[in-house]
Amino acid sequence: MRCLAALALLLPWPALAEEIRVRSGEHASFSRLVITFAEPTEWSFGRDATGYEFQAARADVTLDLSAIFTRIPRNRIKDVSALGSNGFRIEMDCACHSESFEISPGKVVIDIKDGTEGETAPQLAVKTAQAADVRPQELANLAGLGGLAVRQPLPVLGAEMAVEEPMKPSNSEDTPVASSEAEFRSILVQELGRAAMQGLVEADIDIANNAQAAGEEPPTAPAPISAKPPRPPQAPGIRIETVVDRDLPDISALQTAQGSSCHPDAFFDLTAWRGTGSPAELIVRFRNGLIGEFDRIDHAQLDGLIQTYLALGFGLEVLTLLEEFPRDGAKYQVAKAMAHIVDHDLPPVGNALAGHLACDSDVALWAVLAREQLPRGEFVNTVAVGAAFSALPIDMRRHLADPLAERFLAVGNTEVVARIHAAVDRAPGPHGPHVDLMKARVDLAEGRTDAASANLESIVSADVPVSPEALALLLEQRNARGEPASAHELGNAEALAFEYGGTEIGARLLRDWTISNAFSGRFSAAFAQMAVAPDAQKQGLAEALWDPLTRLSDDSTFLGHALYLHRSGLATGISPEGRLALADRLNNLGFADEASQILGPVSVDETDDMRLVRAQIAIAQKDAQLAMRHVAGLTGTKAAAVRGNAQATLGNLEQAISAYRNGDIDDKASAAAWQTGDWAVVEQIGTDLQKRFVQFQANTQVTVDRVFVAGTVPNLAELGDLASDAEQARKLLKKMLSTPAGG
Repeated sequence: MRCLAALALLLPWPALAEEIRVRSGEHASFSRLVITFAEPTEWSFGRDATGYEFQAARADVTLDLSAIFTRIPRNRIKDVSALGSNGFRIEMDCACHSESFEISPGKVVIDIKDGTEGETAPQLAVKTAQAADVRPQELANLAGLGGLAVRQPLPVLGAEMAVEEPMKPSNSEDTPVASSEAEFRSILVQELGRAAMQGLVEADIDIANNAQAAGEEPPTAPAPISAKPPRPPQAPGIRIETVVDRDLPDISALQTAQGSSCHPDAFFDLTAWRGTGSPAELIVRFRNGLIGEFDRIDHAQLDGLIQTYLALGFGLEVLTLLEEFPRDGAKYQVAKAMAHIVDHDLPPVGNALAGHLACDSDVALWAVLAREQLPRGEFVNTVAVGAAFSALPIDMRRHLADPLAERFLAVGNTEVVARIHAAVDRAPGPHGPHVDLMKARVDLAEGRTDAASANLESIVSADVPVSPEALALLLEQRNARGEPASAHELGNAEALAFEYGGTEIGARLLRDWTISNAFSGRFSAAFAQMAVAPDAQKQGLAEALWDPLTRLSDDSTFLGHALYLHRSGLATGISPEGRLALADRLNNLGFADEASQILGPVSVDETDDMRLVRAQIAIAQKDAQLAMRHVAGLTGTKAAAVRGNAQATLGNLEQAISAYRNGDIDDKASAAAWQTGDWAVVEQIGTDLQKRFVQFQANTQVTVDRVFVAGTVPNLAELGDLASDAEQARKLLKKMLSTPAGG
């Protein structure tokens, strides 16, 4: 009877319904759905006028659509509705196209991409599953179990990274290979025992007696079931899994936006790793016994020491340890990346944390810290980041708060920064100057400059480890607003720049000090420092100094430093805006040739302001025709002035008057009219003195015409009137000659 029961267990069983959660991920240019079957499965995907339909060619699967819109918005995929238990329909809300493919047997990816070009979805054409490298029926026949249905190999995330390829025989010391039919039978019996413990089958069978009857050692009883029962070693090319294994919480349920598995929280549990006891006791506990008998490494001790070092913030020690005792696997690659982060460094490009920003787990925090800048347009799971940060030990929160806040401040996400600040601030005890510095950054990002400046000044005065950074930030904000720094701030910055010479903060303070000197009117100090700065820094300083130089310096100071920028060649490397400001002021001071050289060759996409300054330089160089070409098509007062000046230079005063009057430049128009004797124009738009002179001239002419009438002799009274008019004319002309032009 027991043999019959055992045989019944080994015969094919009706398949239990497989429930598959459809996962999603959002990207800058597409939205992704991922369906992971436990074995290669035929499926179809097609389109119609309003959307797409997916159908699995299996009746024993149920597709769970409940979590799709927890990770993606509805800007491309408007809705997803079920088509029976094994299919769904995608409703669209965009001009998009699709791509569907398998990245490994049984793992189907559907991408909804921006744009209508490149559509590949057929009308529900069936796509056949890829052929597996491993033939399960042959393995079953090897074991004498010809009717047993065995699943195809799947990518499994254990201590190693998930690899999207069929499983291959392992030669590691942790994964024994089923080298015989007996071993295969033993593995299968253990798995059936686990299924019985999970309540999926009832077996009246004595596994130990049957194993002994076959001449084998009885298998070790599996451990009692827990949240996730441990699996015994698997044979190559085969993975046995029950529905309980599949449905219990597992790290494979956490996916990156690319559809690969997220690292488990166990890789980042710094709070648990701190344990009890002093740091020295923890380190000694794991270093003792690290190397055992026959110089073999105790991997448990190694793991404990790595975790202790990370929890204490000893990144360099972790890297040294893994260099001395190399280990493969995802958790060790993650540990290396974390080691760089806790030392306030960036892990190498392509590290184990790359691509995990969207994960709904602790890895999201470390993925943010592993990047120098957060990507624009890519989803970052800020909720997971905040939760993971709040769960860190308080000293590690304080240690990582600044770099974490910087990432989010750079993309303008002050809400997350405020949560970071709160997670540190609410802890018992003094929160320290790092938190004050973070708050100042938030105030600056949200426009509360007065509060930020007061906070920064307080940190600088406290003379704490972050004071140099606070001073640099304070000077940078003053420079950005064009405000002068105090003499005390300048002296402090100069001293700290010297003290921290050769470091990043030292170089930053020296640059800020140089620029602040210019905004404070100390141009000699600023340009003297620029002259001795490394060549790689001079161009950047020239870019920062042109604005205060052109706006705040007197003519003599401006000429000296502007001509230095020109003769050193630095001026030509300044931004177009800076070159324009320098050239305009130089031209107004009579240095047209230098101004033209700073502007450089004419380009096809120059701004109107650039064309106007070029035209004014051409006028100064007496090239009226070139000036006219520069302002061709431009309107406004400045363009009209250039045209009037060009016509006046050419001697065409009538055209000059017309150009000036078109631009409402009355002073220049009246001056040109005065030159030509066009008294009617002068009387209309001239100055008060000019108008009085024209009127006086007209009145005098009337007197002359009246007195010197042909054939008459003027009397003494009339001659006296003429003499009086002549005296008034002399005084009026004298006043006109002593009045500045346009007065």
